[in-house]
Amino acid sequence: MKAGSVSAVRTVIAVALGLVILASAFGAGAITPDAACLADSLYLVSPDLINLSLQSSGRQGMVISWPDLDLAESTCFALTATDSAEFEATVTGGYGGLVDRSFLFTTSGAAGTIGAAQPDPLVYSWRSDGPSYYGSLGGTLNLANNGGLWRFDQMAGSWGQLNVGLPMTWPQTNILALDEADDGTMVAGFSTGPTTSTSPAGLWIFREGSWSQLAPEIFDDNTAVSAVAFSPASASSFVVGTERDGPFLTTDGGATFVSLLNRLPQDLEQMPTIYPVNSLIWTPTRMLIFVPYYGLFVSEDSGATFSRQDIEVVRDLDAPRARITPGGVLGDEMVRMRGTVDVQLSGSDTAAGELDGYERTLSMDVLWEFHTAARTAGDDVQTFAAQLMMLDSQLVGDSDFELFRITAGDSLGLASPGQITLTRQPDGKFRAEGYFDVNYRVEIDGALRGPFQGIHSNSTGTTRFTLGDEALSELCDLADNGFGTVEMPPQCDAGYVGSFTLTAGFPAGVSFDVHSRIYNYLEFKQLPLVNQIVENPSNPDHLLAAVNFHGLIESDDGGYTWHPVRGDLIQASDEIDGAWVHNGLSVAVDPLDPQVILLALQQEGIYRTGDGGETWAEVAGENVAGTVQPSNLGSLVSIQLISDDDNPGTFYAVEDKWSLLASTDNGVNWDHFASQPVMDRALVGRMAADGSGDLLVGTWGGGIYVPGTPLDLTQTYNSSTDVGLRDVLDLGLSIAFTAGAATPADSLYLKCQTFQGWAVWRATGVDREGLTLLGLYDRVNPESCIEGFCGDESYDVTPQCFISKRSACFDFSTPDTVRFFDDEIYNGFEYYYGVTSFDYGSTALTTPQNNSQAMVFSPRWEGDTASPFPGGGNTRSYQVNLLAAPATGADEEIYVYPNPLRPGEGFRDFEGQKVVFTNLPPESTIQIFTAAGDKVIELGSELQVEGNIHWDCHNEKGKELTGGVFLYKVLMPQRDDFWGKLVIIR
Repeated sequence: MKAGSVSAVRTVIAVALGLVILASAFGAGAITPDAACLADSLYLVSPDLINLSLQSSGRQGMVISWPDLDLAESTCFALTATDSAEFEATVTGGYGGLVDRSFLFTTSGAAGTIGAAQPDPLVYSWRSDGPSYYGSLGGTLNLANNGGLWRFDQMAGSWGQLNVGLPMTWPQTNILALDEADDGTMVAGFSTGPTTSTSPAGLWIFREGSWSQLAPEIFDDNTAVSAVAFSPASASSFVVGTERDGPFLTTDGGATFVSLLNRLPQDLEQMPTIYPVNSLIWTPTRMLIFVPYYGLFVSEDSGATFSRQDIEVVRDLDAPRARITPGGVLGDEMVRMRGTVDVQLSGSDTAAGELDGYERTLSMDVLWEFHTAARTAGDDVQTFAAQLMMLDSQLVGDSDFELFRITAGDSLGLASPGQITLTRQPDGKFRAEGYFDVNYRVEIDGALRGPFQGIHSNSTGTTRFTLGDEALSELCDLADNGFGTVEMPPQCDAGYVGSFTLTAGFPAGVSFDVHSRIYNYLEFKQLPLVNQIVENPSNPDHLLAAVNFHGLIESDDGGYTWHPVRGDLIQASDEIDGAWVHNGLSVAVDPLDPQVILLALQQEGIYRTGDGGETWAEVAGENVAGTVQPSNLGSLVSIQLISDDDNPGTFYAVEDKWSLLASTDNGVNWDHFASQPVMDRALVGRMAADGSGDLLVGTWGGGIYVPGTPLDLTQTYNSSTDVGLRDVLDLGLSIAFTAGAATPADSLYLKCQTFQGWAVWRATGVDREGLTLLGLYDRVNPESCIEGFCGDESYDVTPQCFISKRSACFDFSTPDTVRFFDDEIYNGFEYYYGVTSFDYGSTALTTPQNNSQAMVFSPRWEGDTASPFPGGGNTRSYQVNLLAAPATGADEEIYVYPNPLRPGEGFRDFEGQKVVFTNLPPESTIQIFTAAGDKVIELGSELQVEGNIHWDCHNEKGKELTGGVFLYKVLMPQRDDFWGKLVIIR
């Protein structure tokens, strides 16, 4: 079935002033009224027509075929609402599921107005009611119109959105990176999850007033775009940085991209396998790209070649290899780190093939992130939830594997919840224990000429990864950090250990046991983490970089050498000489006076220097009179500074989850911008490239819903939908909402029903209305023992494989067409066939084991009293007349039908009067005798039609024979005579 071909439209809720009005009409093609659908009744329909054709070559039999049913006719869906709802909802499409389902829609969190520009999201969650026997379904709708990209028009003094072309089905529209060319073309990276690091959505371009996705084969839904930058010389050239695959370059507006990884120097003793681009810039003279743990790369020929530069600081005070920031989906911390995963492979092959006994350990770089809930420091036992958000490790170009990749975590659609427990030991240390129930995906492409050549495996599953291995006494004991707890991630040698088995994609009988151990850290070259690089507008060789733990560093030679610009901001420490404990997030330079520099510090606010970094003053922070900053500076995790170079002295600060600040006096004084963005969640901001002074702000966490727009429910799946259903189940339904208030008390129920399967009926020509069930195919629970199609000559009947249902005789290999094969037919016979759909009523709230409802089916012919539904059916007849048998062959091919000939049985309109001799070779003659040997009649070859001769049971004088036993003799020119017996009962 193809849901895309369905045009049925059903308005099922009309709500005004709190009154629910259920629409009783149903759209074009709909068969089941809404009231009946809500009452768990589906009106079954039969295909309009069936085709009958005789398959005489190979396995002989009758092929019955019919077009698949239109979803709008054969399914139903209907929606009800609570009386408090003050909006209208419209459902369109045709239900594409194979099982009956009931969906509940409820408001999550705060109330709001659908389609409104409001500070908070308006989230509607939906999920399937009833047992999860056939898998769980659920999704998220963000019905606010408060997110995406906003532009402040300085002339009009108001904000407007630039979201045309972006999917409104995204639960959040998170802008991760943004740049604009002089002609107004923009490129951006998006994600759609509950945090900006979850559910990446690839690369998008804005041209001629609309967004469209670019190169999804490169920047797919697993690729997070972390940075973008246009060439100053051309809007057709821009560079794109990703979270793990390095940088890419296009020079034709995004039509094609080339990876820049092979242009970066490969001169480290231990090369990484994941390449996150943290920041990049393209100035009129240079392109600079920073990849953590790898280097800062400088190109003076627009990306054709690069040199790698080391950034030296007074003292390397960076966290060893982990980045910890407040927040996350569980509210406490987000921990991101690089590490090593050791994968032990053990192969087993029941056929004792090449892979039997294969043993190998792979050591791969891994990038992973988990979030934690709050814990109470000082408690002897601290148990808190953890969530694995992302794990990505891959091996490329190995002698055995072209690709070996392991991915997991919520941001990749693979929910992996966990828990960590810290228990104080008698010696004062804490024992760290924990686990993640990891939903994983393992992708394997075998290398040419290796043992896995030709193997392409894509396996998913769930396993538990535990911290340490109790059986081996590999435990994790950590010293108290002085605050009554320990830091995450647990820094011990135990690692997270998990095991699973792979079979998908391997030859029959081959399986691989996989034992994995993930270590927190991998020794790479340590570099300060660069969060932003900016160019001094008045001097292209003067570059400034905001870095973690070192605040601000600068280069006077275009990025080849660097030195700190901290002046009196060095913070004294008794333990670490010259310690700098603040993270520089963003930096801005006055275009007319490069001595004026603004620096945003994580959890500190904004600092300013007027002497090139010798002395600094806090200008927007807790120590400033009349401060515009929050009372808790710890909430300032992300700040981006913006310089309006066309209006020197004007600066902006986009402070995530707080405010948009502005200064018009070179950053000395700050205030809340007079017109605040609708949402205060934003990571990205920049000045419009046209010199208008307009401001662009990219938000996260918001929706972009325009009332009346249909939302494809399939595109709104979230982690409550089983992984195995997300990519294969198209629900075929879209829902649209009008503007109106929505409250947490609102709820909608959407009932969806579909037919259970197909039934094929057959009767002999004598009794058209005596159809009996010939074959049954259950679409919901197909027989798993079926292999192949019984109409193929090579098909062997599988013992005890539901032969009475003849499920193997159904074939779905032709799109939108179903075939059934019947080999129980005989030459010269007339048959009637009919095809119906069947069902057991609504099974949305039950399981197959608990279903006690009787089968009902659609009509087989007009007035079929065995069916409770209206319709004309499709029953039609076929007379089997095979070609004459070969001149030579086995005698048993010849027979007469019906035998015995009884009153009321046989051919239609000739019941009890006519028989047919069949499978006759060419030019056959039949002589019929009584049991005593008296000749009754001779039927000459001139009566033969194909391989059949029909006889009306009259003698040579035209008189009808009475009952008895008769002998017949078939005379054939090239074969011996054949004798047979016919019984006539009067």
